[in-house]
Amino acid sequence: VGANKFADAAGNGNTVANQFTWTYAAPTTYSVTNTLDDGSTGSFRSAIISANASSTINSIVFDSGVSGTITLTSDLPGITNNLTITGPGESVLAISGDNTYAMFSVSSGKTLALSDLTFTENKSQNGSIIYLNSADAVATSITVTANTNSSAFNSINQSTLTISSSTFSNNSGTIFLSDHGST
Repeated sequence: VGANKFADAAGNGNTVANQFTWTYAAPTTYSVTNTLDDGSTGSFRSAIISANASSTINSIVFDSGVSGTITLTSDLPGITNNLTITGPGESVLAISGDNTYAMFSVSSGKTLALSDLTFTENKSQNGSIIYLNSADAVATSITVTANTNSSAFNSINQSTLTISSSTFSNNSGTIFLSDHGST
């Protein structure tokens, strides 16, 4: 059949208009593919940076096979958008602050949801695992272990931190601190 024509099931040639509609659905999930902390594509740090820069990415997940420990090499970027981070399982993946680096600082008015991860070796700073200032966090099925430094979780200025179905073990530092927040 000629240009701009197609054949229908009966073999008839019909003219096709030179227009079409393109629909693009921006991604809503970033998949972490490795345990590197260098900001490269597929790293957890890259996932947070991408979620912060995007108006559509609201979820970070980990590919099957990502296991072990993500050992931070600097403080993680702050969380500037509502975000859900779902790990592969508490016994599968840990995030370590290496006793030097902070994990999650959530911007005012935002909510962070975490599940199925272990957090270990927090920085000596209040809120070194989760810091909330007029923000909220919900954590489910997390393990917090081997934290020997200052308050791992800090909620201030009408923040709310909710943790359920989680394990706290082998911690010698203060775990919670709240100043006009709810923990």
